[in-house]
Amino acid sequence: MQWYTENPVAVLQRLREGCLDYLGAADDRVTDLHLLAAIRSGLLDEWARAFPDPRFDPQIPLRVLLAAAVAGAFAGEYALCEAGPALHSPAVLAELGYNVAWLAPGQGLSRRGTQEPALFQSDTLRKLLKQIETADRAAGQRPGQSLIAWFNETVGPALLRAAGGGTGAWIIDCTKLLVNLENGNYEGSAVSKDEAGRPIRGYKLALLSSLVEEGRIITRIGWDDVRASDHPVARPLLAGETPLSRGDTLLHDRGLIDGATISCLKRALGVDVVFGLKRDMLAFRLAVAQAVLRPASHWREHPTRNGQA
Repeated sequence: MQWYTENPVAVLQRLREGCLDYLGAADDRVTDLHLLAAIRSGLLDEWARAFPDPRFDPQIPLRVLLAAAVAGAFAGEYALCEAGPALHSPAVLAELGYNVAWLAPGQGLSRRGTQEPALFQSDTLRKLLKQIETADRAAGQRPGQSLIAWFNETVGPALLRAAGGGTGAWIIDCTKLLVNLENGNYEGSAVSKDEAGRPIRGYKLALLSSLVEEGRIITRIGWDDVRASDHPVARPLLAGETPLSRGDTLLHDRGLIDGATISCLKRALGVDVVFGLKRDMLAFRLAVAQAVLRPASHWREHPTRNGQA
């Protein structure tokens, strides 16, 4: 194997001499531009330095594994075994310091090489996550807890900083991640019922996001099984050194209404809290009464769906 650092002068000289180690068609995509931006801005290196990597003297740099995971997600490949082949852009490889020759069968970054057109074996990420699980259990944590802490403490804040700090508008919400009901091998999953009373299996995911133009940047995540209520899963995202600042606005739905949390946000942190109200709530009736008494506000009843409270 040979190491190639992408030096344009040296590469052009080798081409003039007719030295070609590997020839492949460039297949850069629009999504590769996002990955290139993460590399060139230093985001990828910042994430890699803080990653809870349990490996000793690893052969494959973590920044390569993270880049492959991001490339796989952009390509819609969520199976861990597809992350390696997703990292095939010559431009991205050049920014990482590697030549496309490493994609040739029999090459790769590990000593055992790989027969796939990828920098590493298809089971590399799976084995890394297994090592992280073992390390978390040894530390008395739930499997994956160190990864969640890594995202909340490093990835989310770095993304927000790269976006210029956000707009001061935030949203916190929870969603269900459902898996195969019959498969009990999903670790940490639980069985519950949906709104129609049908059995489901899965997890509860909480997200704290900064709204930016028409999108949002996820800055913190929370995780539990699907039986958990929204508030216990989401509340830790607002605790500690919260990214919210005085004068910011936080939007959430009724499932996250909690008097103590709202009082803390408004009084201690100076954060405005916005959430929907039901017709039978006293706060709703008081708000409508105030709006009706102010003709200049041009208040109108919000349209509702059939059967909606």
